[in-house]
Amino acid sequence: MSIGSGSAGQRQWSGLVILVVTACALFGAVSAGAKVRVTSGGDFSCALKDSGKIACWGADNEGQTSSPKGKFRSVSAADYGACAIRLDRSLACWGRDSNGQAEPPAKGTYISVSMGGLHACALKESHKVKCWGDDDTGQASPPAGKFKSISAGYATTCGVRMDETIACWGTGTEGQATPPAGKFRSVSAANYSTCAIRLNGTIACWGDNSYGETTPPAGSFTALSSGYVHVCGIETSSDLVCWGRNDNGESSPPPGKFKSIDAGSFHTCGVRPSDRVVCWGDDSSGQTDVPPGLG
Repeated sequence: MSIGSGSAGQRQWSGLVILVVTACALFGAVSAGAKVRVTSGGDFSCALKDSGKIACWGADNEGQTSSPKGKFRSVSAADYGACAIRLDRSLACWGRDSNGQAEPPAKGTYISVSMGGLHACALKESHKVKCWGDDDTGQASPPAGKFKSISAGYATTCGVRMDETIACWGTGTEGQATPPAGKFRSVSAANYSTCAIRLNGTIACWGDNSYGETTPPAGSFTALSSGYVHVCGIETSSDLVCWGRNDNGESSPPPGKFKSIDAGSFHTCGVRPSDRVVCWGDDSSGQTDVPPGLG
């Protein structure tokens, strides 16, 4: 999931993590065995290559596309920064650090990470959650217990517990932190809304619905990712469906199959079965201009 900021007069947002082993935990929604993984931020994008190296493109005014050297297991982009897990399972973050969100714990080993608005959360090997950065609304104060996956939104964080129920913490002004009952495979937190995939593959969304972002389509899905006020999901057929705001074409994916997806602020990126990266939507900073070798 990626976090972004709207234009003047709009609410600030947003949303990796996505995910990953499960949607949005590591960075967006990623299928098992993916060789190339992609994550969309505010006005930039990053991809984790099969080599383990990270490539980012788009705006770099906060250092958000200046990824560190080395090899990594996963990456999660947000508004103006990103976090990743190295091969030794330690954490690395870069970009804006206004609230300590780019200063991850120096010790510990982790299995997934999700960058939010001004905070980030990671899942330890013990399956306990560790968060850092802005905690004004409790978004960096996870509840006790173990989780299968996590997703950091703008000021809300949600996770799938070991019993497959969802717990959310942080801002809940629009109901985005009040998940429905039931059991789920994965969850993706955004700004004022959250979506999740139930065990039967159907999608449930809650929170603000100003752009139809919490009115998901029917069908069975394997992955989803929430952006600023749009959401995209991969059906069991590998076809891609998006809903919500579409002012920049962020909800109008190109035809064809996908095996992973990650929704950013006003753009979206996905990976084809061939491991080709495709991005669409707002390109004001080159965030949809996929570098040679990836596109």
